[in-house]
Amino acid sequence: MSVRKVDIAEHLGVSRQAINAFVNQGMPDDSLESAAAWYNARRAARGADAVTPSNKEVPTDESFAQIVAQHRSLKDKAYRQYLSDLEAGDPNQSKSYATYDKLLKTMVALEREAHSRDIASRKYIETTIATSVFGKVLMSIRTELSQLGTKLAPKANPDHPGTAMKAIDEEADRMLRRISAMALDAQSNVTIAEPETEATEDVAGD
Repeated sequence: MSVRKVDIAEHLGVSRQAINAFVNQGMPDDSLESAAAWYNARRAARGADAVTPSNKEVPTDESFAQIVAQHRSLKDKAYRQYLSDLEAGDPNQSKSYATYDKLLKTMVALEREAHSRDIASRKYIETTIATSVFGKVLMSIRTELSQLGTKLAPKANPDHPGTAMKAIDEEADRMLRRISAMALDAQSNVTIAEPETEATEDVAGD
């Protein structure tokens, strides 16, 4: 059962003509909540403010995460509907696929924005920064290990410090080789993601 477009328009604070356009672009109209989730997801993906019935404010990271979760649920629901229409040979299958496709494109934009927010909140750090910091740590370890023999040999074997230094240096060299091998392995597993092709859509009445 569909919710009246005039009720959705009042709920979101937009015109009924805009709602008609949104429905044609894939907005679900089975409930006010799902329509609002779709609308807010589209606005968030385009950098606009999220709108709620009670206020209008920029979504926080927490509310944005909720928007992403709601939109993901809508996308999954649209995909299941498309599969159902496809299996049943329903003539509406092309329409249900179009709805799913639009929701999927918006989901891509939302995921990109969520990732950017995670980086900004330092939940993740950029690859170049991580590599630079990691390199400085390795350099510090290498310096400390290279000086280990000089520092410890006289204490380890006061009578024959040269013998102790040789043993310490050999072990330090083995440690450095193992660390270097692990560093190369770690760097080879770091994937610098190429920017995804941005899904652009015209939003009428937004």
